[in-house]
Amino acid sequence: MVRNIQLLGHAVGTKNPANRRALLPLIILAFLPIACSPIITQRTSNFDGATPSSRLISVALWVGLDKTGSGVGLAAPTIVRQGPVTISGPIHLPHPVTGEIALTYERVATTPQGPRRQLLSQTHEGAGLGRLLDERAGLPARKFSGDLVFPLGNWHQGERRSFVATEHTDLGPARRQITIVIAKIDFSYRDVPHSMAYVLTIADAAGRILTCERYVYSPGVGLAAFETAGIGPDGNGCDVCPCPAALAG
Repeated sequence: MVRNIQLLGHAVGTKNPANRRALLPLIILAFLPIACSPIITQRTSNFDGATPSSRLISVALWVGLDKTGSGVGLAAPTIVRQGPVTISGPIHLPHPVTGEIALTYERVATTPQGPRRQLLSQTHEGAGLGRLLDERAGLPARKFSGDLVFPLGNWHQGERRSFVATEHTDLGPARRQITIVIAKIDFSYRDVPHSMAYVLTIADAAGRILTCERYVYSPGVGLAAFETAGIGPDGNGCDVCPCPAALAG
């Protein structure tokens, strides 16, 4: 750029004072792109009036504390009760198998079959929340490493991500392939705007689908809808994931 200014000076004749005065505005304009470079600032909201193609998903949406869907996180441990579900945390707890300490949420749900207790923590470098422990009445406890059942961070409409997890079974560690697909990144569900729907698929090492579930989370509500499909040759539910039936808006 300096070379260009020198050439510009020779063109107008910088030895003449009048020409120097004529040159001054051109020199100033030459430097304006540097002096006026835009400052990039962090977005303070997910939504600007239009339906977004992406959003920042926080733990607060999962808990039910995010009233607007803006992606605001949790600043301190808390206890939240949403109907039959109580969520507390995060607190430091050891992993039930490895003993590794992690910030953990406890989710306890009262169901007709009895209580269901889960311990969850952020996994895969913050890409989501995954189960460490899943206890249900009358069933053996299930333990996981690298599980992921709720997306966190920036996700896009229609985005698909896959993760590898380990389920610690009585017969030894078993590989699990987890896939999350964002079905609706931002829509109104039962008159609650900025809700989000996604599909969770869990397959074994051979690629056979073990779990196919659809979730809707809404600001101020948490889990607003849940649909599961029975997978297998018995004819119950769907044999593909996602199910052909769409969630009602």
